[in-house]
Amino acid sequence: MNNLDNYLIKDIGEAVKLTKEFWSLTDQLQEEFAQGDLLKVKMTATRMIDIAEQLEFLKERKENHVRLKQVSIDLESQGITVAMVSHAHE
Repeated sequence: MNNLDNYLIKDIGEAVKLTKEFWSLTDQLQEEFAQGDLLKVKMTATRMIDIAEQLEFLKERKENHVRLKQVSIDLESQGITVAMVSHAHE
């Protein structure tokens, strides 16, 4: 399983869902390859790449949040007040 510490709490459910789908697709990919259905192999591999990119996005969102939090702490230690807001789409 993917390390859930890589994701924001609000993204963990999505990360778990995507990771399970990815592992399911690995089995499907093997079956399609064994059957010689290369078109399905390519389609499944494309979906797996899409999932990896989505997981990468969620991981980067956590990393950006951690960096922003650290900047906020650094600014506050210099006497600069900072307010962090989140957008409805995040």
